[in-house]
Amino acid sequence: MMMSRVYTTYVWQLPVTTEAARAGGVDLFGYPKFVADIDFIEDGDWTTVSLAENDQKILQLRGNKLGTKPGKQTRYLSYNLENGTPLIAEFLVNPISFGQTMGGESAMLELGSGHPISETLKQIGLSKQAVLYQYIPKAELILFPAENIRD
Repeated sequence: MMMSRVYTTYVWQLPVTTEAARAGGVDLFGYPKFVADIDFIEDGDWTTVSLAENDQKILQLRGNKLGTKPGKQTRYLSYNLENGTPLIAEFLVNPISFGQTMGGESAMLELGSGHPISETLKQIGLSKQAVLYQYIPKAELILFPAENIRD
């Protein structure tokens, strides 16, 4: 995927901060969106994002602000289910500012406890360290309509 710059993803949960964003993503693209608290904190060379729902911590992700340069256009194929129907949506990303590193401690994940999402992520053994970390502070994105892949 890295060599072709075409990444495939499965969208299992997709937090957003407003009801309008939730409704639009669900109605237009079938994404499993939910309204949550998403907070970003800039601290020197690091950015930390915290995700919570109903005051219950789901996770916290901390990433290093890597040096950037313009990146190459990347294509993502996003899969999800809408009422049991498999959908695919394509989006193109033009990373205006892009940095990437593999391994190391450039990104760290901390899971909350008690929330169904954090508990599921613990059960599957999700690593606290990233295998690949991309830092994209500025990008342009085009999201194309979702299509039914069963028919």
